[in-house]
Amino acid sequence: GWSSPQLWMGHAAITTPDAHFFAERRGRGGIGQAGVSAEPFAAWIDEWEMSGPSDLSRLTLRAAGTDFAYELTMRATGPLIADQYAMARRSGFDEVEIPDELAARQPADQWAFRSDWQNLDYQARLKSHA
Repeated sequence: GWSSPQLWMGHAAITTPDAHFFAERRGRGGIGQAGVSAEPFAAWIDEWEMSGPSDLSRLTLRAAGTDFAYELTMRATGPLIADQYAMARRSGFDEVEIPDELAARQPADQWAFRSDWQNLDYQARLKSHA
């Protein structure tokens, strides 16, 4: 309820060659205006939302300001290395596309090893030793 000390803040923006548009939201936790849930994953402030399954394998992001609105699905492209793949997946990217020359320098076994992104983070390692 109203006695919850939670305060949430979000910032959304779009930049074009000619302009920068942004909006911010603040909301109170405990009254339904803002919060987060794990099963299924959802984080929200008013009508802004990031949601998806609890393993974060597919995320949708919705936000709007006075002069813009978007609904996004993230996809990583560019010079990502295999060691960064797990972080990209934990951050909500469903796909990763790399240049052909980078793919030639990094064997498939490096990418396959990092594909188990849910178990290759420090929290998983800590839990396995608890």
